[in-house]
Amino acid sequence: MALDGPRIERARTFVAEAGASRKARYFALDWLKAHQLTESYDDRMSLVTSELAANAVLHTSRPFTVALDSRDGCVRIEVVDSAPDRGALPVPTTGSAVDLTEVSETGRGLQIVSSLVQRWGVTRDANLKTIWCELEPEPPSESATPVLVDHRPPQEQRA
Repeated sequence: MALDGPRIERARTFVAEAGASRKARYFALDWLKAHQLTESYDDRMSLVTSELAANAVLHTSRPFTVALDSRDGCVRIEVVDSAPDRGALPVPTTGSAVDLTEVSETGRGLQIVSSLVQRWGVTRDANLKTIWCELEPEPPSESATPVLVDHRPPQEQRA
């Protein structure tokens, strides 16, 4: 199926509990299969959806929504939660595995995501945080730099 046709959109909300990441992954893979997009996207989309869903469970402990659609020749994944001030801490991208583990035992999920997608970012408003990413049929040649958009009033933004 070509991605330059009408958008295909689907969303589902998940409870932040054990197994939510797996359920979100199957939801994404079912969407790909239904639209005959598995050959170009299934491995990357599976891992990206799992990582973003796991972050929502780990860092918010609140229900989250996974939204999927095609636009502008790519597949877009959005994970939306109601904790705009909670999120993964940045982890250094250089150093040995021991160095990185001393900083944190978690926090590499978004590094994995950035290496598998062409674009990704975070959009925050007063009540929601959306982590989104876009995948094209071919894997990227280099890691994507995040796009950060904060629509919250300045007094609500954290440094």
